[in-house]
Amino acid sequence: MTIKKRLTITAIITLILALAVSHVLYSATKQLTEELEESKIANEILESVFELNVVSSDFLLYPEERAINQWYLKHDSLTKLLATEIFTYLEEKETLDQLSANNQKMKRVFDQMSNQHSGSDQTDSADYSDPHADHKDLENRLASQLLLLSQDIVTDASALSEKVRIEAIEQLESLRLMVASAIIIFSLIITIGIFLIIKVVMRPILKLRQGSEMFKKGNLGYRVDVNSKDEIGELASSFNKMAENLQKSQANIEKKIADRTAKLEKLNKHMTGRELKMIELKEEIKKLKSK
Repeated sequence: MTIKKRLTITAIITLILALAVSHVLYSATKQLTEELEESKIANEILESVFELNVVSSDFLLYPEERAINQWYLKHDSLTKLLATEIFTYLEEKETLDQLSANNQKMKRVFDQMSNQHSGSDQTDSADYSDPHADHKDLENRLASQLLLLSQDIVTDASALSEKVRIEAIEQLESLRLMVASAIIIFSLIITIGIFLIIKVVMRPILKLRQGSEMFKKGNLGYRVDVNSKDEIGELASSFNKMAENLQKSQANIEKKIADRTAKLEKLNKHMTGRELKMIELKEEIKKLKSK
């Protein structure tokens, strides 16, 4: 496999992992945003419930037309908040349904109380009518029911707000864990990428450089130990073949030099022997002439 192909595969794998981690972080962030929005709505519901209870208390103390109008305004505002469909968990939806049911019960009770206050004898529900009770007793019963329902919706609204808050905290902790995991994964990816680059490219290049230095020093018996099936491996093989050829050429040259040196030494010995014989002959000739 070529270096280019290896680096391309490494880059693709790194990109895929980075995209996967980014997708997970995006999903977690989106879910956290939704949880925070749910928490905001839950707090608004709780605040609206408290405001409705305050107006209900004002009406029980001072049953005037202004208090009635304020109560209906707060009730309509709470009803709109309860109609939201932002909550996703089943437990939250059940709590919201319970809130809506108690809110409608409060409205029926308050309708009867406002009718009693205006002098009307009509009621919206047979459950709250008592033909044998006098006007004062009916008001007291309706006031008790209104207070009980007010406590119920406060309890339900507080429970909803607390559930959403806990879920938001859990989601935030989950996001923090994902961010920490993403940092670790990215660090591992970078480390692995650097390791692969060193293993695939840098280390073989350093071996080639070491081999070239050995060749410069005349050590033609040195071989570059790179067996990778890529361009650097092919280059190392070429280096080794070149060194082998040079080593053979050098051996042949040295052999030829040695052979020629031997011949010259033999010839030199032969010439030296002839010169000695010539000197001896000259000496003998001198001796003969002297006689």
